[in-house]
Amino acid sequence: MNTKCPQCNYIATDHETLDEQKNPRDGDISFCINCGEFNEFKDGKLVPLNITNLDKESRAEMKKVREAWIRTSALARL
Repeated sequence: MNTKCPQCNYIATDHETLDEQKNPRDGDISFCINCGEFNEFKDGKLVPLNITNLDKESRAEMKKVREAWIRTSALARL
């Protein structure tokens, strides 16, 4: 399943959910490894995720993921 990030247009060819599903379902959250943004699956495609609708704990976890991605991306550029 190929999907395109609605924020940077990166084409992702592989997807796997935390419970090892291969095909995401509506409502599943996606993280773009190219731009570091979160998206949501709706009607078979990705749309930008509105994180203000999420609880405080989920937003905190997303912040940790993004910070780890920033560190990893910076190290890869060295």
